[in-house]
Amino acid sequence: MRKSSLVLSACLSALLAACGGGDASGPADSGSKILASSNIIAQAASQNSADPDSAKPILLATALNNPPVVRAATPAVFGQGSAARSIQAEPNAALAVQLKLHREDPARRAAVPGAMRMLAAGDAIPAPIAGCPEIQPGFVYTDSTPAAGGLKCYQFVVNDKTKIDSKALLPDGINAVGYLFEVDPATGQIRDVELDFDASPNNPLLMQSISQSARLVLVVQAANGPGGQAYQFGAWSSQGFDAFEVNDKISKPALAPINQTVNANIDVPGTDQDYYFFPLKRNQSSADITINFTAQQSAGIRLGRKNTDGSYAWADERPLAAVESGRTLTLNGIPRADANGVYGVIVRVSGVNPAAPAVQPYTVHVKTPDFFIADYDSYNSENLTHWYPKFDGYGVEAAHYLDLSVKVSDTEGNPVEGQAVLFVLDRNKYDGETRQQYVATTDRSGRARYRAEMSACTGETFKAYNYGPFGDGTRWNGEAQLGQYQILLFGPSSQPVEKLKVGPIRFYRICKEVPIHR
Repeated sequence: MRKSSLVLSACLSALLAACGGGDASGPADSGSKILASSNIIAQAASQNSADPDSAKPILLATALNNPPVVRAATPAVFGQGSAARSIQAEPNAALAVQLKLHREDPARRAAVPGAMRMLAAGDAIPAPIAGCPEIQPGFVYTDSTPAAGGLKCYQFVVNDKTKIDSKALLPDGINAVGYLFEVDPATGQIRDVELDFDASPNNPLLMQSISQSARLVLVVQAANGPGGQAYQFGAWSSQGFDAFEVNDKISKPALAPINQTVNANIDVPGTDQDYYFFPLKRNQSSADITINFTAQQSAGIRLGRKNTDGSYAWADERPLAAVESGRTLTLNGIPRADANGVYGVIVRVSGVNPAAPAVQPYTVHVKTPDFFIADYDSYNSENLTHWYPKFDGYGVEAAHYLDLSVKVSDTEGNPVEGQAVLFVLDRNKYDGETRQQYVATTDRSGRARYRAEMSACTGETFKAYNYGPFGDGTRWNGEAQLGQYQILLFGPSSQPVEKLKVGPIRFYRICKEVPIHR
């Protein structure tokens, strides 16, 4: 076996200075503000080198701020008008006091959205609580807003494990906060830990959870207004969700691993949108982004930062054109972690067609261009004598196949998944006609493998006679050729990079062995 450890850093282009910013896109959400910096240059590298647009630079804004407040279009679920069910909830003073105590003690809040005391399928669902009318998921309801500071609550039951989207569409000029709670099966009271919350200027408010055998409580608390204005609300469930849910809000994206592939799906056609934050690792300032999305979906990228308090800040989005699905965008000059938090890339994938299939898969892959070949192997487990005289130094002996393996890591030693690797093997290094090549992709452990099956030897061979161990062992006559292999990594331009290479490494191709005597 042959094994080496190398440190081969990727060669990246320098940051290009530019001005301007990306277009605001997607639903608005609140974020924190920092000073603007120069734009990041993203170089689109098409998988098709003949594409004339593949080399055009694109701009990714880096000003992290509060995005412009844009009232969202009325969601399709609220477009039912008179078909909505009318309900009248009385302001709940007791719950208002409990909520006030809850809000004044941040330690009682959930650390992540959707955190709950998950019951097992078929467990008894808690009895209804007093003061909150019951609604059924899947329907639009109308009610009147409470006066400033007041709140209204509604409860509903979830049986099977499902993703819940609770929404409240507010009238113009009214600000509010929405909450989603669980009824504690042990006490029959609302738990102090909120599953999720949302606040104006977002509209509609969106509160989410993954729930099972549960009684949930939707709370809407007004921040202004005299009350009495009509608004719509409801809860909707879906079961085709993936492991990264709930992540429909940019303020609460799924924390996704860099250098690994995200396999996810749109679970509600036309309305589901998934956000991911890919934090760059220490001392990394570049990222390669590849999003494979369909005609039923849209996607976008933006600079983001996870603040030290766990909240997020983000810049304006750069939407991806349909033709950019599957292409690699290389982003240079992303800020390094500082006292404010950790920087990275926020990716959005949304469903755009309500008539599309219920589960629409897509993939997202964000990796650092700062990768290298951490180690490589060549080995063979055929029944060879391994006594053939090695006339040109060391090397693995092989007859019918040679197994090759490589591990790719980033600058912090983490495995890089999805990296394209080119294996080049010459069965006879002196004959170019014996070359064979294979492209593989690294797996989650950063490994790529190739079993190079070799046809019969052709051309001149080196011959050796009467070799073998000393003593009474069997002796052999044999013929061999000197082969070699190389391993190269692909860069963002979808071409092998000479600086990211090992080899050529020699090996001995055993063409023939004949025992002669004992």
